[in-house]
Amino acid sequence: MNLTWVCQHFFSWQKTSRPTLIFSIKKQIDTCNWRAISAKGNVMPQSRDSHCAVVYQGKMYILGGGDGKNRLNDMFEYDIATECWTKVFYLGEVNAARAGHVACQFNDKLIIFGGGDGVKWLTDIFQFDFSEQKWYMIENTGDVAPGSYGLSAVVHKNKCIMFGGGDGRQWYNSIYEYTCDEEKSKKVMKQNMWKIAQEKKKFLDCSVSFKHEMEC
Repeated sequence: MNLTWVCQHFFSWQKTSRPTLIFSIKKQIDTCNWRAISAKGNVMPQSRDSHCAVVYQGKMYILGGGDGKNRLNDMFEYDIATECWTKVFYLGEVNAARAGHVACQFNDKLIIFGGGDGVKWLTDIFQFDFSEQKWYMIENTGDVAPGSYGLSAVVHKNKCIMFGGGDGRQWYNSIYEYTCDEEKSKKVMKQNMWKIAQEKKKFLDCSVSFKHEMEC
């Protein structure tokens, strides 16, 4: 009997001088097997943490993060099938170097929000058009989320839903939604939405979207 395999790739940062690693997990019904990937490419991304990543048309895109000394705003493409890295030379308005930001992919767009540049927390929104290979700064209208680090986000229908994070003084348990095709945001206020989660403020949390629910 043939079984369906689900494959997901992860990008890791190391403080040592060892090379950047890609790990792959293949999950069958009751087994998980990890494999370290010797990725190829003429230009390899430097080791980093607090970057963001999305998958679009079989390729993983990573952006920004920190290398322990500086914030970054470079962008790399990893082809999951060929296991090869390519640096993305983009056009348009260059977003500030940042770490701890969040990213969502909607249609043929990559949308990033927040993070920090080492001096302040950012509340700007940038949008990358995959077809044009170009960045655009979006006018952030509506109820703008506070600048924060380590928040999580998922896309549901045409909305990027963001939760948690912190600014170094406090952790947030607020939830905001950004309407991707209208370019505006609002704070979501719904009673009993989070149940237990509302009692716990989140930092560097992870989230997934399943059917009509967001799990953190």
